[in-house]
Amino acid sequence: MTTTATLTGFKPTGHLQLGNLLGAIRPVVAAQRRTRPVAFVADLHAMTVPHEPAQLRRSPSR
Repeated sequence: MTTTATLTGFKPTGHLQLGNLLGAIRPVVAAQRRTRPVAFVADLHAMTVPHEPAQLRRSPSR
């Protein structure tokens, strides 16, 4: 039997919104019954975008 994997990447851009939930997260959860989902956090922008350390410490999404 062959197992199909589904690869999905998420880019952490801030707070979770309804669009993120309906467009990306919910389909991955639903695919668990049919495939082997593999999800990762694509965080290249954390190295390429300037950040304010004080603001990051206050952020609830860390």
